[in-house]
Amino acid sequence: MNTEYAKMIKKDVSWFAGMCMIYAVVSIVIVILYALFAIMLAVSENMDNASKITETAIRIIGQRMGLVYLIAAPIGVLLFSIYRKGALFKSDIRHKGQKMTLPALGFFILCLFLSQLVFYIVNSWLADYLTLLGIPIKDSMSSISGPTTWELFIYVNLAAPISEELIFRGAGLRALEKYGKVFAILMSSLFFGFFHGNLNQIPFAIFIGLFLGYVALEYSIFWSIFLHIFNNLVIGDGLTYLYSHLTSQQVNWIHPILLLLLAGPALFILYKKRQQISNYLQANKVYPGTFGQAFRAPVFWIFIILEIINALIILS
Repeated sequence: MNTEYAKMIKKDVSWFAGMCMIYAVVSIVIVILYALFAIMLAVSENMDNASKITETAIRIIGQRMGLVYLIAAPIGVLLFSIYRKGALFKSDIRHKGQKMTLPALGFFILCLFLSQLVFYIVNSWLADYLTLLGIPIKDSMSSISGPTTWELFIYVNLAAPISEELIFRGAGLRALEKYGKVFAILMSSLFFGFFHGNLNQIPFAIFIGLFLGYVALEYSIFWSIFLHIFNNLVIGDGLTYLYSHLTSQQVNWIHPILLLLLAGPALFILYKKRQQISNYLQANKVYPGTFGQAFRAPVFWIFIILEIINALIILS
C-alpha cells in the first residue's frame, strides 16, 4: 500500500468521524439550550416555591424533548450534505442497484428480527453481568417502552430512520465505498453503532447496520429507509403496544419465542446462502492494510472513546 493511499483512507475516516462528533455536539447544544429554557420557565412558574423548580423543569423537558430531536435531525442531515459538498442529494441517494423482490424483502425483514434477537441476548447478558458488578440496569424486557409524546413518536419512527439512513447509508457509505463495498459496509456500521452511545444498543445497531448497508448498496437507500422505519415502527413500537396488553411474565416468555421463530428462518437462509456470501466477500474484498490504516486515524478513536464515555454516563 502506497503512502498516498494510506493517507487518503485515514483522511476519509477521520473526516466522517469528525462530522459525527460535530453532529453530536450540535445535538447536545440544542438539548442544553432547551434545558435552560425549561429551567427559566420553571423558575418563572415557581417564584414562590423553590422546591418545585426542579420537578417543573423536568416535566417541561419531558413534554417537548421529542421536538428537540426533530430539530436536531434535519440539522444533522444538512451538516453531512455540506460534508459531501452537495453530493448527498445529487448522487449519493440516487444510486439504484438491483430490483427489490418480495422474497428478498421478506428475507431482510426476517434479518431485522435476527438483529432484535441479538439485541435481546446482549441486553439480557449485559443486565446480568452488570448486576453482578453491583450496577443496576433494566433487563431487555423491562426496558421496553414506547414514545410518550407525538413529537417523540414521529422522531423515533420517521425522522430518526430517515436522517440516520441519509447520514450513515448515504453520506458515510458513499464516502467510504471507494475502498470497497465490504469496507464501506463494515465501517459505516461501526459508526452507526457507536453513534447510538448506549451500551446495549451499540451491538444491535452495528449488526443491523450490516444488513441496511448491504441493502443500500445493492438495492437502494430508500429500501434501507423502509426497513429502518419498519424496524422502529412495527417491530419496536408495534410489539411494545401489543405487549402493553400482557403481563410482564407473559411478555418474558412470548418475546424470546417470537424472536426465535422469526430469526430462525433468517439464520437458515444465511446458512443456505453461505457460498453466495463468501463469493460476495471475495468479489468485494478489502485491499490488505485498509482496515489497519482506518484504525490508525486518531479522530476515529476519539469518536469511539467519547461515545463509550457517553454510554457509561447514561448507564450511571
